[in-house]
Amino acid sequence: MGRFIAKLTGESDGYSAAREFSDLADARAWLRDEGLREFDDQTARGEIFLPDGETVWFATRLRTVKRTKWDLKSAAIRFLARFNLRPRK
Repeated sequence: MGRFIAKLTGESDGYSAAREFSDLADARAWLRDEGLREFDDQTARGEIFLPDGETVWFATRLRTVKRTKWDLKSAAIRFLARFNLRPRK
């Protein structure tokens, strides 16, 4: 179809990274994996758009798998703490 520009923007500090792709699937894969590695400490907003500025795809609160697991573990520990319990080792 043409060129696609994939852009990630950090939701807490505004840092951004962008790359150009010839395939939409490659652009989405970069946004959800390799590109997110630069945003390991925060969530990011992902956009894919055409060179003329038309938005093709958009998502917010993107996180790496590592960050997602860390957030879930942290939430579980807080939940157990409410009942004065500790996680098993």
